Amino acid sequence: MVLLRFVSGRFQGRSESIRRFPAIIGRCVSSNLRIEENGVWDRHFEIDLKDTSEFRVRALANAKVYVNGDLAEESVLRVGDVVQAGSCKVEFSLDRTQPNPLGLRETLVYVAFGVLLLSQLSLVIWILK
Repeated sequence: MVLLRFVSGRFQGRSESIRRFPAIIGRCVSSNLRIEENGVWDRHFEIDLKDTSEFRVRALANAKVYVNGDLAEESVLRVGDVVQAGSCKVEFSLDRTQPNPLGLRETLVYVAFGVLLLSQLSLVIWILK
């Protein structure tokens, strides 16, 4: 759903997807995205999805987060925004969504409709006889 592309630091050029929100980013092992760079705290910032229409970044504890070079305690994210935590910079964008495979479910629904249709036809034929 969200794609973070590292534009500086040790992981420069690498991209990471985030699909569950709120997502905690920091050094901590329990973080959704672990970044071990200078100046990054254990729980540095979080990205959250608000009202299914906007993504927000929020600094955690007393950490400093910059969005496009401006200090931000909380900010709405737009595609192309660069979020900086310590010496690490990541570019925010949206990831391509993958459709859920529905083959088995669709087949079962069509089979159920077929059974229903055949049972109704047999009932109509039985009534007309």
